Amino acid sequence: MRIFICLLLAFSFAVLLSGCCGIYGLIPGNNNSTISPAGDLTGTWRGTASFREDVEGAQCTTTGSFTLNLQQDGNDLAGDYVFSGISTSQKRIAGNYDVPPVGCAGPADNELSGQVSGTASSSSLTLDSGGLRQFSGSFTSDIMSLSFTRCLVNDEPCTVASGSQWKITLTRQ
Repeated sequence: MRIFICLLLAFSFAVLLSGCCGIYGLIPGNNNSTISPAGDLTGTWRGTASFREDVEGAQCTTTGSFTLNLQQDGNDLAGDYVFSGISTSQKRIAGNYDVPPVGCAGPADNELSGQVSGTASSSSLTLDSGGLRQFSGSFTSDIMSLSFTRCLVNDEPCTVASGSQWKITLTRQ
C-alpha cells in the first residue's frame, strides 16, 4: 500500500509539474515566452498623448489626439495609428554649441501616422512602426497606457525624456 501511495504522489506531482511548466514555458524545448492576452485588443482606441522629447538644445513638449486601430490574432497585433492636432512647445537648454541647436520640429499638417505590428502578452503589449517608432504599455478591458522607446515626433538626435514625462492614455471606443 505504501508503494502505491508513493507512486500515486509521484504521478500526481509529474502531472502537476508538466501542466504548470507547459503553460509558462519552463519545459526544455518550449520557447514560447508570451502568455495568452488578458483580452482582445481588436478595435479602435482613442485618447490623448502628452510627452517630452529632448532634442539637442531644447526640451520639446508635445500634446495631441491619438487614435490606434488594432486587429488581434492570438498574441499578434497589427494596425495603424494617427497622432493629430499636434501642438509642440519648446524650452531652450543652455549650453555651448558649435552650431545652433536643432530645436523642436513638428510633422507637416500637425499629423503623424503609421502602420504598427506587435505582440500582446498577459496585460502588456509592444508595437513597432517600421523600426522608427516603438511603443510599449499595458491594458485593461477598456483602458490602454503607452510609452515609447524612440522619439515619436522628432528624429535624431532626439532622446525620450524620463518615464514621468510621457503619457499616452487611450480608451476603447
